[in-house]
Amino acid sequence: MKPILSFTSREEQIKLRIPAGMPLGKIRTVLGDIHPSSLGLTLPHEHVMCDFIGAKSVDRSRYDRREVVRTMLPYLLETRQLGVTGFVDCTPAFIGRDPIALAELSRLRASTF
Repeated sequence: MKPILSFTSREEQIKLRIPAGMPLGKIRTVLGDIHPSSLGLTLPHEHVMCDFIGAKSVDRSRYDRREVVRTMLPYLLETRQLGVTGFVDCTPAFIGRDPIALAELSRLRASTF
């Protein structure tokens, strides 16, 4: 199995305080891949939107993507002001994950999702 991350140099490992031997390379975001050192302070398990109606009934027609962005943006901007630059949305597709809304929020918030 190919490692998800791989180091570019031992100096980089030391700078980032990452133990020797631990792989490092890139982080996949909704806006594209970034270097791990670009991620910064991160909220590691969040949900922008969840629809608990049930996997068989979840559908994009049940919500307005623009309203999700309008509703969530102020909260995400507040986290940005507090120094949070990364946000991991752990919402599974079967309860409403919307990568397009996440990408829009990431662009508007100037952070990493």
